[in-house]
Amino acid sequence: MDDEMRRQIALFRYRLIAPLLQQSPRGAQKAMLEATVKQTYTLPNGEVRQFSERTLERYLASYRKDGLDALYPEKRADHSRPRVLPQSVIERAIALRKEQPLRTVEQLIVMLETEGLAPEEFVRRSTLAAHLRKAGAERAKTLRKQRTWQRYTANEVHEIWQCDVCDSLRIPRCHETNG
Repeated sequence: MDDEMRRQIALFRYRLIAPLLQQSPRGAQKAMLEATVKQTYTLPNGEVRQFSERTLERYLASYRKDGLDALYPEKRADHSRPRVLPQSVIERAIALRKEQPLRTVEQLIVMLETEGLAPEEFVRRSTLAAHLRKAGAERAKTLRKQRTWQRYTANEVHEIWQCDVCDSLRIPRCHETNG
């Protein structure tokens, strides 16, 4: 997101909370807040949405604390870093997992970094796990044995009999002898 778009979003947020900034009785401000929540707005990027009370309260608090600069959306933490994992890295991770199904995602990342396919801390665990899941190379699935289940059946009547017997220990009666 470029600086101009961030500025437009900050001004949009200000226009959204401007009526709430006026000094008014507590009940009137609450009514304005509830009315604002019920409306639908078109953002500068064309997205249409509604805002929750909590979001508006957060905008108000930020504006009161730091002014208009606080309403600017934050830049992404991965700004200027590629957000797409190269296909070669994904394919190598899948091959490593199939080669040894017990390997964890963390182990795969270390191996990819050691092989020089990815710089350190480039591959995120959740991203690689999602790609492995999409490719059907999940650890749990590769560890599961392929089982076929067969029904226990007979071709003819009385071919198979089954019973349940419960025997107990027999204790002989002792007779007393007079003697």
